[in-house]
Amino acid sequence: MQKAKKNLHYYNFIEVSGWNPEVCQPRFDKSKLYYDEFVIKSPPVSLTPHAPYSLSDALWGKITPFFSGKVETIHNQETPDEDEFF
Repeated sequence: MQKAKKNLHYYNFIEVSGWNPEVCQPRFDKSKLYYDEFVIKSPPVSLTPHAPYSLSDALWGKITPFFSGKVETIHNQETPDEDEFF
């Protein structure tokens, strides 16, 4: 409700994930659909990777053009297991 009233400033992040290249297009299409809705109804908005290891190269390639001029965020090394992974 507050977001619709515009009493607070929000920045919306549509997180994208999918490390399996076979799901690249459907994951991108669904994320882009959400992105397009937020652009119209509740900007500002960015398509952003969930984590460095959670996107295939193909999916990275599809979302990278959306980074220009946008705020980006990414989960990285939030747990000891992730530290060990890296």
